[in-house]
Amino acid sequence: MGESSRYDIRRNVQIEFPRERFTTSVEVKVLDGDTYELLEHPGFAEANYGDVISAVEMQPGHLQFRRVIRKSPLTMAAYGLSSRVNVESQELSDILEKVMQTGGFWQCDLGGLLWVFFDPGRFDPRGQIDAIQGVSPHCGEEMTGW
Repeated sequence: MGESSRYDIRRNVQIEFPRERFTTSVEVKVLDGDTYELLEHPGFAEANYGDVISAVEMQPGHLQFRRVIRKSPLTMAAYGLSSRVNVESQELSDILEKVMQTGGFWQCDLGGLLWVFFDPGRFDPRGQIDAIQGVSPHCGEEMTGW
Protein backbone atom coordinates (compact mmCIF):
# COMPACT_ATOMS: atom_id res chain seq x y z
CA MET A 1 0.00 0.00 0.00
CA GLY A 2 1.41 3.41 -0.95
CA GLU A 3 2.10 6.05 1.69
CA SER A 4 -0.56 8.45 0.39
CA SER A 5 -3.33 5.84 0.50
CA ARG A 6 -2.47 4.93 4.10
CA TYR A 7 -3.94 8.26 5.19
CA ASP A 8 -7.26 7.79 3.43
CA ILE A 9 -8.37 4.61 5.20
CA ARG A 10 -11.93 4.87 6.49
CA ARG A 11 -13.32 2.32 8.93
CA ASN A 12 -16.49 1.76 10.85
CA VAL A 13 -15.50 1.03 14.43
CA GLN A 14 -16.89 0.72 17.93
CA ILE A 15 -15.40 3.36 20.23
CA GLU A 16 -15.57 2.96 23.96
CA PHE A 17 -15.54 6.17 26.00
CA PRO A 18 -14.53 4.96 29.49
CA ARG A 19 -15.29 8.22 31.32
CA GLU A 20 -18.89 8.22 30.07
CA ARG A 21 -19.19 4.41 30.18
CA PHE A 22 -20.50 4.65 26.64
CA THR A 23 -19.71 2.73 23.45
CA THR A 24 -20.93 3.69 20.00
CA SER A 25 -20.33 2.92 16.32
CA VAL A 26 -18.79 5.64 14.16
CA GLU A 27 -16.87 6.01 10.94
CA VAL A 28 -13.29 7.18 11.41
CA LYS A 29 -10.42 8.10 9.15
CA VAL A 30 -7.19 6.38 10.20
CA LEU A 31 -4.44 9.00 10.40
CA ASP A 32 -1.74 6.97 12.13
CA GLY A 33 -1.43 3.90 14.34
CA ASP A 34 -3.49 5.30 17.23
CA THR A 35 -4.74 8.58 15.73
CA TYR A 36 -8.18 8.89 14.12
CA GLU A 37 -10.42 11.63 12.76
CA LEU A 38 -14.10 11.24 13.64
CA LEU A 39 -16.18 11.26 10.44
CA GLU A 40 -19.43 10.85 12.40
CA HIS A 41 -20.55 12.27 15.73
CA PRO A 42 -20.28 9.82 18.63
CA GLY A 43 -23.20 11.44 20.43
CA PHE A 44 -22.98 11.48 24.18
CA ALA A 45 -19.20 11.47 24.48
CA GLU A 46 -16.39 13.91 25.13
CA ALA A 47 -15.39 13.99 21.45
CA ASN A 48 -17.26 15.49 18.50
CA TYR A 49 -17.49 15.09 14.74
CA GLY A 50 -14.26 16.28 13.12
CA ASP A 51 -12.11 15.91 16.23
CA VAL A 52 -8.78 14.11 15.89
CA ILE A 53 -8.51 11.61 18.71
CA SER A 54 -6.07 9.16 20.21
CA ALA A 55 -7.50 5.69 20.78
CA VAL A 56 -6.13 2.24 21.46
CA GLU A 57 -7.34 -0.68 19.36
CA MET A 58 -8.43 -3.22 21.98
CA GLN A 59 -9.41 -5.77 19.33
CA PRO A 60 -10.12 -5.50 15.60
CA GLY A 61 -12.81 -2.88 15.06
CA HIS A 62 -13.01 -1.86 18.74
CA LEU A 63 -11.23 1.25 19.98
CA GLN A 64 -10.91 2.69 23.44
CA PHE A 65 -10.85 6.49 23.49
CA ARG A 66 -7.87 8.11 25.18
CA ARG A 67 -8.05 11.84 24.45
CA VAL A 68 -8.84 14.55 21.93
CA ILE A 69 -5.66 15.60 20.15
CA ARG A 70 -7.22 18.38 18.05
CA LYS A 71 -10.72 19.79 18.38
CA SER A 72 -12.78 20.28 15.26
CA PRO A 73 -12.91 23.91 14.12
CA LEU A 74 -16.66 23.59 13.60
CA THR A 75 -19.31 24.83 16.02
CA MET A 76 -21.93 22.31 17.16
CA ALA A 77 -25.59 22.90 17.87
CA ALA A 78 -28.05 20.19 18.91
CA TYR A 79 -31.81 20.11 18.39
CA GLY A 80 -34.74 17.92 19.27
CA LEU A 81 -37.15 17.28 16.41
CA SER A 82 -40.84 16.74 17.11
CA SER A 83 -42.94 14.25 15.22
CA ARG A 84 -44.11 17.17 13.01
CA VAL A 85 -40.68 17.80 11.48
CA ASN A 86 -37.85 15.60 10.26
CA VAL A 87 -34.63 15.99 8.30
CA GLU A 88 -36.48 15.26 5.06
CA SER A 89 -38.97 18.12 5.50
CA GLN A 90 -38.31 20.73 2.81
CA GLU A 91 -37.62 23.64 5.15
CA LEU A 92 -35.08 21.74 7.25
CA SER A 93 -33.50 19.76 4.41
CA ASP A 94 -32.71 22.98 2.51
CA ILE A 95 -30.84 24.34 5.55
CA LEU A 96 -28.98 21.07 6.13
CA GLU A 97 -27.97 20.94 2.46
CA LYS A 98 -26.46 24.43 2.80
CA VAL A 99 -24.61 23.30 5.96
CA MET A 100 -23.00 20.51 3.91
CA GLN A 101 -22.24 22.83 0.96
CA THR A 102 -20.38 25.22 3.28
CA GLY A 103 -18.10 22.59 4.82
CA GLY A 104 -20.31 21.50 7.71
CA PHE A 105 -21.94 18.24 8.69
CA TRP A 106 -25.18 17.08 10.27
CA GLN A 107 -26.39 13.83 11.77
CA CYS A 108 -29.73 12.74 13.19
CA ASP A 109 -29.78 10.08 15.90
CA LEU A 110 -32.45 8.31 17.93
CA GLY A 111 -35.19 9.38 15.53
CA GLY A 112 -35.06 13.05 16.42
CA LEU A 113 -31.80 14.28 17.96
CA LEU A 114 -30.21 16.50 15.32
CA TRP A 115 -26.54 17.45 15.60
CA VAL A 116 -25.39 20.28 13.31
CA PHE A 117 -21.71 21.17 12.86
CA PHE A 118 -20.96 24.38 10.99
CA ASP A 119 -18.41 27.10 10.34
CA PRO A 120 -20.16 30.29 11.53
CA GLY A 121 -17.89 32.35 9.27
CA ARG A 122 -19.36 30.62 6.21
CA PHE A 123 -22.93 29.81 7.25
CA ASP A 124 -24.61 29.88 10.66
CA PRO A 125 -27.88 27.90 10.45
CA ARG A 126 -29.02 28.41 14.05
CA GLY A 127 -31.44 31.28 13.42
CA GLN A 128 -33.11 29.49 10.51
CA ILE A 129 -33.37 26.16 12.36
CA ASP A 130 -34.64 27.86 15.54
CA ALA A 131 -37.45 29.43 13.50
CA ILE A 132 -38.87 26.08 12.37
CA GLN A 133 -41.92 25.03 14.35
CA GLY A 134 -41.38 21.64 15.92
CA VAL A 135 -37.64 22.08 16.43
CA SER A 136 -36.33 22.62 19.96
CA PRO A 137 -32.79 23.68 20.78
CA HIS A 138 -31.09 21.02 22.88
CA CYS A 139 -29.48 23.80 24.92
CA GLY A 140 -29.14 27.54 24.71
CA GLU A 141 -25.41 27.63 23.96
CA GLU A 142 -23.10 25.94 21.52
CA MET A 143 -22.09 22.53 22.73
CA THR A 144 -18.53 21.24 22.77
CA GLY A 145 -18.81 17.68 23.96
CA TRP A 146 -20.58 16.43 27.06
